[in-house]
Amino acid sequence: PVMCASSQPMGFSPDPGLQEFIQETRDKLEVAQIQLGIQNALVKLDTPEALQAATLLDASLLDNTKLYLEFATPFNLSEWRLSILHSSGHQDPQLVQSLWGDLIRSMFDRLNQERDTIGLLRNLSQLTVKYLQSGDAYFPAHFIICLLEQHAFLHKLDPSHLFLCLLDSGVSPLRLLTEYHSLYSAKDAFWLDEQAPLYIPGLVLKLSSHLVTSQNVLNTSERRQVVEWLSGHIPIYLTDLEGMNVTLPAVREMITSFRELSNSKP
Repeated sequence: PVMCASSQPMGFSPDPGLQEFIQETRDKLEVAQIQLGIQNALVKLDTPEALQAATLLDASLLDNTKLYLEFATPFNLSEWRLSILHSSGHQDPQLVQSLWGDLIRSMFDRLNQERDTIGLLRNLSQLTVKYLQSGDAYFPAHFIICLLEQHAFLHKLDPSHLFLCLLDSGVSPLRLLTEYHSLYSAKDAFWLDEQAPLYIPGLVLKLSSHLVTSQNVLNTSERRQVVEWLSGHIPIYLTDLEGMNVTLPAVREMITSFRELSNSKP
């Protein structure tokens, strides 16, 4: 009966007492899912301390505060710390960025060990789907994409993997273009230090080309928005590229590609 009640849409009954009961049930189910997730994560750690902590979670349903302070934090379970913050509505931009940083570094550490690109992209997709609609409070897109691309560059990941994953996970095409352009505008010293000034413009070019040339990626409205965006931003890239050493083949090729892209029709 509790599960049946919790499945009813909010507002279906004029009885405020019943609505309150349903919301409380939903909240408890969410906490129970978090507790189970933490328990599974502790078992995977497979240390005596973690396994002992996992057994404690069988006793009763705890609240988010105890789960965060006594289990997720001591065992550095960043994914579940973020989940608890999201569940409780607690907003702390610096902490959220720190947790995303831990998650991204962990993804690429596993990539180093297992060479499982599909696993990395699956994990990223799951997190994006879960937090995207929460906005920057729990999905600080600029920070996430910036760190992802830096690690992808260092690990020589295919340049298109990340933006395709984010698109498939629900990030709108125009927002993604805007975020990548924001990375370019930031002129992060990382790219100069790595002697890769063309990397981010190259990503913008690849993403833009994918959006306007691939079938069934954009609807009519989205295509119009993307083409309008390109008409306003391609001149920025052309101006910057033409100010570089145009005798370099990579620079010349990119200039040509951006010029061709500027002829895209809505």
